[in-house]
Amino acid sequence: MSGPDQEIGKSVGRHPLGALPRRRAEALEHLDFAIGEFQEMKMQPSLERTLRHRDILKA
Repeated sequence: MSGPDQEIGKSVGRHPLGALPRRRAEALEHLDFAIGEFQEMKMQPSLERTLRHRDILKA
């Protein structure tokens, strides 16, 4: 496992499983805010990357 998947695996190991839904919801909230900001500022590369991260978290 490498890249983002490896980081997610490390994160799961550090936090009790009960905290994961709350942390996922917080992350999605932050990503949704960033998506709006990137759209407004027309920052397409950052917007695309953030949309991919949101899709990963929603999966």
